[in-house]
Amino acid sequence: MHPYLILDGVDDSLTISTISDQDAIHAKKDDLPNIFKITYRKISSPKEMKTLYVLTKNQSEKNVFMQRIANLMRTVRSSIENGLMVRQREFVDLKVYFDSLF
Repeated sequence: MHPYLILDGVDDSLTISTISDQDAIHAKKDDLPNIFKITYRKISSPKEMKTLYVLTKNQSEKNVFMQRIANLMRTVRSSIENGLMVRQREFVDLKVYFDSLF
């Protein structure tokens, strides 16, 4: 199995946030509260910004996903700042990480 997406937890351009109505214009109105987005820079050329929209089953699941990703990003960045990790590309298989949560 190959990963669908590899995120660089060190990259400052990596963000996770809720969406607005304008972000997902083709989504059903009922789905909007269950969608969040991950904005990231591609690690391959060209290194352009991309956005991934994630639809969850409900708001509770969305909050869990967003919280877990934010905690993972914070942990990686903090570990680098405190010298516990060398600043290099750290790849995390988020599917394995999230599968273990549910």
